Amino acid sequence: MAKQKKNTSSSSKKSVTLDYKFFAFWGLVFAGAAILLGGIFGKLGLGVITQVFNIIGAVAIGVAIIPASWHYVAHKNIAWKIIWIVCLLAYIVGYVLSQI
Repeated sequence: MAKQKKNTSSSSKKSVTLDYKFFAFWGLVFAGAAILLGGIFGKLGLGVITQVFNIIGAVAIGVAIIPASWHYVAHKNIAWKIIWIVCLLAYIVGYVLSQI
């Protein structure tokens, strides 16, 4: 009887999983760069560019903290989730009010 050969060559595609750690890291990187550039352009008297970079920085901070904080409260009871939603709304409303 002939021995059957097992197929050991499998496709080794790496799947990229975008989890909260990814967003936390890159959100922090983009926020830091945007806030730094906004500060530099602010000192140069370029107000419109400063505002654009400050908006990018605030959005990047949101992208960084929202998934990470949800990961923390996802398996907790409903009170933690309500607190998370209230804090998220406070972040968004506070940012919008600061831009008016």
